[in-house]
Amino acid sequence: DCGALCMTQQRWDVAMDHFRREVAARIVIQGAEHLDVATAATNLGKCLMELRQPHTAAQHFLKAHRIFQRHLGPGSIEVATAVLEIGKAYHAGFREDLALEHLSIAFSLLQQQGSRPRSKIGAVLMQLGSVYLNQGDCATAIQKFEAAREEYPGLSDSADLGIARAMSGLGKHMEAEALLVTTKAARLSEYGLRSDEVAEVQEALAETLARGGRVPEAMAHARAALATR
Repeated sequence: DCGALCMTQQRWDVAMDHFRREVAARIVIQGAEHLDVATAATNLGKCLMELRQPHTAAQHFLKAHRIFQRHLGPGSIEVATAVLEIGKAYHAGFREDLALEHLSIAFSLLQQQGSRPRSKIGAVLMQLGSVYLNQGDCATAIQKFEAAREEYPGLSDSADLGIARAMSGLGKHMEAEALLVTTKAARLSEYGLRSDEVAEVQEALAETLARGGRVPEAMAHARAALATR
């Protein structure tokens, strides 16, 4: 599948064009409410998210959600996943109230699944933590990030980054810095110096140090983040 291959290669613009054509073709051939249309619309939405077009992505996720719910029922894993993607799109578009609403629904739906989808539940908790962090509720954000780490250990690295940012928001700059230094070391080992993952930690360190009044050090980490990317 050309679209799936391009997604794997992170060629998001090419993949987007492929899935846009696929959605249009499947609507003509199979009808607008076919499950294959929902699958293609979901993939199109994911590409748009990577291309930083969350508002347009949300429209495609909403379309997929409607189709999945009609064919598979409101309790299906496909519906729960679609609601998660809608919540992520709203969060990326800074529509935090809508994001919180949909992520809370997704969390409830995923918990009702017979076989517990831990990675997806962890992803919802991470998104919820990020929403609360953006809203300034750092204490609740920490609770969500910790719950995500416990739910799915594969998210520990990202959860620690979120916890550190929330700690910084609470004025716990030294604790946040220590956690970020550990996270940076882990990401350096896994991804290497020139990676977005390491740059993300450098940016968080710059923010934390600036909040703690250590502006020259913060500037150094900000420059390092730019160089890393």
